[in-house]
Amino acid sequence: NVGTSFATAWKTITSGATAARIAPGDFIRIMASPPPTSLGVTGTWVNLSSTIILSSAVNQLIDDCETAWTAGSVDVTSTLNATNFKAGSNAVSLAIAAAFTTGIVAYRTLPATLDLSTYEQITFWIRANANIPGSTFQIHLCSDNFGAVPVNTFNVPAITGANLYCALTLNNGAPLNATINSIALVAIADPGTITVLLDNFNAVKAKSSSDSLSLNSFIGKNTGSEEFLPIQSINGTTIRLDNGVNTTPAQARGYYGVSETVTAYKRECFPKATINTSTFEQIQDNGTEALPITFSGGWNRVDMSTQVDESWYVAFNGGGVGLNFPGGRMFVNVEKLVFNRADTGFTISGNNIIITDCRAFANSNNGFNVAGGNNFLVNPHSHHNTTNGISMGFGQITISNVSCFSNRAAGVLNNNQNQYVFGTLNECRNNGTFGIVCNFGNIQVRNLITSNNVTGAVQTASVFNLFKNCILNEAIEVQVQSNFQNWSINSHDNDDVTGNHIYTSDGGVIRSDTGADRRIPQGFAWKFSPTSTNRSSMYPLEMILARIACRANKLVTVQQYAKRDNAGITARLILKGGQIDGVPNDVLASVTSVGSYDLLSFTFTPTEDGVVELTGQAWGGTTFNAWFHDSNYRQAL
Repeated sequence: NVGTSFATAWKTITSGATAARIAPGDFIRIMASPPPTSLGVTGTWVNLSSTIILSSAVNQLIDDCETAWTAGSVDVTSTLNATNFKAGSNAVSLAIAAAFTTGIVAYRTLPATLDLSTYEQITFWIRANANIPGSTFQIHLCSDNFGAVPVNTFNVPAITGANLYCALTLNNGAPLNATINSIALVAIADPGTITVLLDNFNAVKAKSSSDSLSLNSFIGKNTGSEEFLPIQSINGTTIRLDNGVNTTPAQARGYYGVSETVTAYKRECFPKATINTSTFEQIQDNGTEALPITFSGGWNRVDMSTQVDESWYVAFNGGGVGLNFPGGRMFVNVEKLVFNRADTGFTISGNNIIITDCRAFANSNNGFNVAGGNNFLVNPHSHHNTTNGISMGFGQITISNVSCFSNRAAGVLNNNQNQYVFGTLNECRNNGTFGIVCNFGNIQVRNLITSNNVTGAVQTASVFNLFKNCILNEAIEVQVQSNFQNWSINSHDNDDVTGNHIYTSDGGVIRSDTGADRRIPQGFAWKFSPTSTNRSSMYPLEMILARIACRANKLVTVQQYAKRDNAGITARLILKGGQIDGVPNDVLASVTSVGSYDLLSFTFTPTEDGVVELTGQAWGGTTFNAWFHDSNYRQAL
């Protein structure tokens, strides 16, 4: 198609919006995916639970795959796999030997006859240790007990991506049979040597039905304030939630939100192929700073004249990149696109890219992987991914109003320098490790709320990380990896309390103290608390207390009050030598008393104009404290 009207719209971003067809300044509208529909039943959501309970079932379980199927040939070994499964405690494992050619691979005699005449589709999980070519396997629903008399037949499409579960929903296009006594996997072409895993077979209503819930559907409350969630398994009224395609029930992070019973909704996605490619959709051309190219999702499904929703995509088998911005792409804006069940939802290696109101759920790796510089993520939502919600790499990256819930690793992972997390509200909750991990460089975060992250709120393995107005609800607010490099988090107005400042580094914490340990009842003292014997005279816990502008050849007098609560801790004020001409060596004064303030005082005379830093230092023990409060610095006229 030429892409110049609704009737001649392109089918995909990659092959439609090619570099030859688009140009700077173009605005490309993408049709909205089907809107959410009511399942006609209520669902009970419980905070931190992986299970949603429906008031009545909308599916019929065919087989939960907790019982081994009967092999149809001596060249097939049928067992249960208790390691890689999606529902219950097992999956059916069918090891097909080279000598097998075609025919019934295995079948399951059902415990009772099933009337499936009110359903038209089946949904199930399949995984193999090699690619499955198209026209190799079929699923048969059979009227006999031995998988030999098929009454409904479903072709299994080509599936690539070894050892990745793929959720299939196969449509009969008409009501299923009313007398189903067995189910079978049948090879219509020689599959070669391969092991196939199967799990959680369910019958699904007609595709056009509002309650046609499948493993490829997303379930939610449709409130606008809470997300639609990926489905791991369906068993009667019990819906279990998923992360990536290889997540087992015990690994799923579950729901985070309001516990309540409300009407349950589902939404469907545009399906991407079950063939695992490196990229499902890719941006093909550059805009300019004055004329960016915009890809805009969520336009109505009649004529795309109004923006009504979002455009949701699902990649089925946990492979490939949902939407890729290769290196060299510049000045592209994307909005209201959602990519699910790929390896990574969005990979951004270009520069000057703005991603607005986009989401990434249930991907096998990261939701967003930002590897390029000077890029912006605005209102990104990244939930239930197998690793991190957002992973940030090289360059200057700004993200605002982050929502990262229930990822199996971190909410936000920073692996490079100059990253910024700003906005009126940023939330990292219920992730499998930390809310935010700062592994390198300089990250600045404002207005962050964390809760129920398994290991802690924040971890750092880098320096100069500034947090402001953040509420960290975990028992471990900050974990600093120790390697004698002063990796640290400086939390300004911690817990959104004005004047509550905490500097956390490896082996020590420095806090603003407004209590009785101040020298005078104004302002706050800096309380130094070493927590590791790694802190020593060679590696003291330290903070710059003041910067003083000095004039050449004028005597400078420094006075600073300080105290300690035990003789086992050393506390001192130091002007490190070499900062300014005329002061080549360290100048310092140490606390000698215990339990009361000492006036630390020294002088120096620089021989050039400049600015020097005065540093407080403390070390010794793991339970002792020192305070610095009330200072005076003056220079002779």
